Amino acid sequence: MAAPTTAARVNKALANPEPSTHGPTQPAWVLQQVGCSSQSTGRRLKSRGVTISFSLATWASRRGAIERSLIRERVMAGLARARKHGTKSGRPSGRPKIDPATEVLIREALAKGDKGLHKIAAAHRVGTGTVQRIKAELATAE
Repeated sequence: MAAPTTAARVNKALANPEPSTHGPTQPAWVLQQVGCSSQSTGRRLKSRGVTISFSLATWASRRGAIERSLIRERVMAGLARARKHGTKSGRPSGRPKIDPATEVLIREALAKGDKGLHKIAAAHRVGTGTVQRIKAELATAE
């Protein structure tokens, strides 16, 4: 059987608070796991009669803030690396260029003029848009 997810463990702990001498309490790991949304967690705990100390709530909130800043730092570093390589997301933008040899063959076929766009595209295994782009480049070059 697979291990329960963190969310499942948190929901289970919140649903069944453990009793103590000071009323129901929650294990610190619950607050650690949900530290990013400490206000809503505090409301959920309070509605179930669970008391938490102010210092523990502050710790959980601060931990969430630290985690968010680490995530933001990693994302920003990744975007900077992508910008350095000339992309926005790290992936190449647009479709890859066709092989220069194929482009030369398409130019020659267009210069002959004995085949239409669709037949040239099918013969060279490219899209008709690629053939149209090359044809437009030939027209502007003349």
